[in-house]
Amino acid sequence: MLALAGCASEQIVLLPDADGKVGALVVTRDKGGEVRLDQSYATARVEAGGIQFRQSTAAEVNERYRTTIAATPAGARSYMLYFVIDKVTLLPDSQASFNAILGDFQARPSAEIILIGHTDKSGNAKYNEELSQRRANAVRSQLIAGGVAPAKIETAWRGDREPLPETAGKTYDQRNRRVEVKVR
Repeated sequence: MLALAGCASEQIVLLPDADGKVGALVVTRDKGGEVRLDQSYATARVEAGGIQFRQSTAAEVNERYRTTIAATPAGARSYMLYFVIDKVTLLPDSQASFNAILGDFQARPSAEIILIGHTDKSGNAKYNEELSQRRANAVRSQLIAGGVAPAKIETAWRGDREPLPETAGKTYDQRNRRVEVKVR
């Protein structure tokens, strides 16, 4: 969504996300009037006399708000790092992803990173909780060694409570031996 304030009016434009999807937004006025925006580039102009709806085009919006759109920060990016069974050692493919995480972080002004450690269900709950914490902290340490300030990293862990995919019993599953990383 793009909202622009002017002296006597405001204009709201509903922009699609990177995948071309849009949600919906209802624009209302204190003195009555309501417009629902639910298509890409739908525009509501709120003025003293009411709310005016207009369906803009991508070309119109990009031309008119080029500078504002260019200044919009990049959306959050998610990564999954996978580990050797019962270890805090990244698998080789995940080491390559780790390097991409550092590059993504460095390319963003005022970036921050969120880490969430996980395990599969092969161990007992207490052990899995501790292992997921160690994994998250191992990634945190690598990020700090790569130049990320500790204050820019938030760390959490879930043990085996949030499997991807859901598995029965004490199942070994590499997809659950992970740290989820979000760079925003």
